Amino acid sequence: MTRLINLFKKHDLLVIGIILFDISVFCFKIYFDNGLGLGYNDARSHLDIGRRVVEGLKPGLAQIGSVWLPLPHVLMIFTIWNDFMWHSGLSGAIISMISFVGTGLLIYKFLQTLKVGYFGRIVGVFVFAANLNILYLQSTAMTELLLLFTMTFGAYEFLKWYKSDNILSLVKAAFWIMLSTLVRYDGWFLFAWTTGLVFLKIFLDKRKRGISLLKKYIETAIKFARSEHIPLADAYHASLDNSGNGKLALINSGDHIHYSDSGRALMGSKIAQAMIVNKLLE
Repeated sequence: MTRLINLFKKHDLLVIGIILFDISVFCFKIYFDNGLGLGYNDARSHLDIGRRVVEGLKPGLAQIGSVWLPLPHVLMIFTIWNDFMWHSGLSGAIISMISFVGTGLLIYKFLQTLKVGYFGRIVGVFVFAANLNILYLQSTAMTELLLLFTMTFGAYEFLKWYKSDNILSLVKAAFWIMLSTLVRYDGWFLFAWTTGLVFLKIFLDKRKRGISLLKKYIETAIKFARSEHIPLADAYHASLDNSGNGKLALINSGDHIHYSDSGRALMGSKIAQAMIVNKLLE
């Protein structure tokens, strides 16, 4: 049993990918055999739009222009010319099936980036893959699974950027989020939110850098005063907690600017201590 667990940990993505692939093909066959692959009128519409690009009275990319966003139909162009792929719905379903497998793997990687354990990651993938709505939609030419895939990929790369500040991850996130805006209008909301989060992070990072710089100035001034034997009331180090942050109890909770009573007492004691040690009143 331990050997199997270790083998899974070594090839976890491959094992999960194979399982998701098998589930995807199995569900497609069930719905196809029961004539449910084209149960939605929207699925047939997507297939017909893709088909009109390669065959019709006026074939060409101009046929893509409609209320539907273009990416699903563009991806269908590679297979929709085949009559079986068109009539069976497989031309669109294969995009959904690939998206199903990809989204499951991304959920696993997303949870891994959040430091979730193996069991938690497997549960996360299971919750996604066991959803009956997901299993049906991934068997059709509908666009929901492609949207989930592009949005999840974008969110995953965005998370990596947030945690590492790697600009390449931000570029990848922008690419996948951009693709999601070409699948369904839901992707536009993700674009708006992530854009706002980028500016918020830049603002917070700038503020943190400013605070860090101020702390370095204070620490340098304290070191200089001590090295030159200048009388010093060091309330700064006494005001820090074990993690190096300021103790909130020393700040007035009403305005977060002035001393609290305990902060005033600390400052007073440090001044008095400095006066005594340096014999300033003698």
